[in-house]
Amino acid sequence: NGNIAIVHNGIIENYNELKSMLKDHKFNSETDSEIIAHLIEHYNKNYSYIESVKKALNKIKGSYALLILNNHNNILIAAKKSSSLVLGFDNNDIFAASDVNAFISNTNKAYFMEDGEIAVIDKGVKLFDNRGKEKKIEIKTVSVKDKNISKQGFAHFMLKEIFEQKYCLNKTLKQNKEEVLKVSKLINGYKNIILTGCGTAYHACLTSSYIFSKVRKKHVSTIQASEIINFKDILNKDTLIIAISQSGETADLLDAIKIGKEKKCKVLSIVNVEESTLARLSDKSLFINVGPEIAVASTKAFTGQVVLLMLLAYSSINKYYEGVKILNSIIKKINLIINKDLLNRVEQISKKIKQQNLFVLGKNLNYPIALESSLKIKEVSYIHAEGFAGSELKHGTLALIDKGTPCIVLCSKDDNDIINNAAEVKARGGTIIAISPFNHNIFDYFIQVPESDFQALINLIPAQLLAYYLSINRNLNPDKPKNLAKSVTVK
Repeated sequence: NGNIAIVHNGIIENYNELKSMLKDHKFNSETDSEIIAHLIEHYNKNYSYIESVKKALNKIKGSYALLILNNHNNILIAAKKSSSLVLGFDNNDIFAASDVNAFISNTNKAYFMEDGEIAVIDKGVKLFDNRGKEKKIEIKTVSVKDKNISKQGFAHFMLKEIFEQKYCLNKTLKQNKEEVLKVSKLINGYKNIILTGCGTAYHACLTSSYIFSKVRKKHVSTIQASEIINFKDILNKDTLIIAISQSGETADLLDAIKIGKEKKCKVLSIVNVEESTLARLSDKSLFINVGPEIAVASTKAFTGQVVLLMLLAYSSINKYYEGVKILNSIIKKINLIINKDLLNRVEQISKKIKQQNLFVLGKNLNYPIALESSLKIKEVSYIHAEGFAGSELKHGTLALIDKGTPCIVLCSKDDNDIINNAAEVKARGGTIIAISPFNHNIFDYFIQVPESDFQALINLIPAQLLAYYLSINRNLNPDKPKNLAKSVTVK
């Protein structure tokens, strides 16, 4: 009847079953969310508004962060299950959002709702637990270093956040030493260690697994968070799960952590948002401290995650200060290369790429960076980009190389194999775009970067910029790619 409005983030898994129950209702869409409003209306025939909401929620299977408004009394109800929902308080104003960043410029007083809770918002707020018992709202003061979430003169948040890597990685590195050493000791107490994350965070896992192998001389497993359920039989009290996330609200990752908890695993999180669900679920958390990341495509969070995990790798072999020294050198070189000359060079090269398909090649530590680079390009420019370990080309992918096919090659010093891989592409008509500390006669285009013992992290910066400019060249908004969300809070 148009009296009930909802805002829903999540998935109603049994919506078809509920829809068949509501045969006398006329639906205006195919979305599962519309079922919620009709279900509340159905119960509201015989029950009060608040009781109708409770009965409807008891029927729903799935996940939801939900706001419900009744046109008759203007009472707003907030409800949560498996999707993030946080309330903000500023004098007489009340905010509801999936992330504190949505209202942090207004207030840093927040309450993070727990699963099963319902908040009734009228002149004030009443909070009820999953048994319907009223409970006290324990408002937290959220520690946020930067309340001014703006572009600060940059054309887009993505470009701003790439630039912020000049400064924010120093904040990542300035961890409490005692906390880092405690976590390092925790890591050393486990033989079965799993790094897990989704998307860009998973690439940080892969990158860090190479670093752990090189620095600690020990293997760590990497599993995509959405796939951990397939490995639950090897999880136990002797397993340490290191969960990596920017937001700390990724549904697949939170589900993976819950599986780990059920199997008595220890959970360490590397996360950007201190008051996130992931941080609250974890046994121990370290924060990358890179500041709010607004653009959907993650840039500074990735480098922050890798920097912190590299610091842990060195600390775990009693080389904390050596790790700090090496990371300071890397950060200084990142600071050095992010300048107008690099922007102009990358923008110029981006205009040469007209094709809808391209490849990114890397070997050793440059391989997971190739995967991350290709993801950035896919996310914001909608070009089909694929990252490969250089030597894997000859096992099938060379068949896709045509005249002019762009191939971005990530190079490190003394890496002759990747040059040979690039030569194979060049011989079949491909165009070589090199991000490298040295030039070579097979390169068609060359983006020079400083030489480093950990070259891969430095090579990533021009790749991030290339993704940005490819998006701009296509008149797209790199901050808000189609079909994507910053925090993937649904499965």
